[in-house]
Amino acid sequence: MFITKYNPSLVQIFDNIFENHLSEHQYHKSSSFLPSVDVIETEKIYEIQAAIPGIKKEDFKIEIDKKLLTLSGERKLEKEENTKLYKSIETKYGKFTRNFTLPENVDTDNIEANYDNGILTITIPKSDIVHTKKTVSIK
Repeated sequence: MFITKYNPSLVQIFDNIFENHLSEHQYHKSSSFLPSVDVIETEKIYEIQAAIPGIKKEDFKIEIDKKLLTLSGERKLEKEENTKLYKSIETKYGKFTRNFTLPENVDTDNIEANYDNGILTITIPKSDIVHTKKTVSIK
């Protein structure tokens, strides 16, 4: 068996080479990410605020299926022909999907969305319908 003495500086060199190679080419691979989201409740509404800068409002998709609200989209890296050489990319790019289970007391017909300064705000009005507790007797 061949045993090599551990040399931390040599390992560090290989790690740096590998890390630099990945960061220079990171934008080539497709990936996904989860945008940060805040959920707020007031007396009359629920509000979802998603921080997603650098995306056009046309690239968002908001769907409601029964009580499930799905927010999806894609942030693409805009590349210019040979004018930029990325040394590091920390911003996340790719497709994303977030699902939210809506409570019973929402008015899904009047949900609105607004995109301003990189924040997507989805406003979900509460319904006036009061769901009362009911006991079902067994026959």
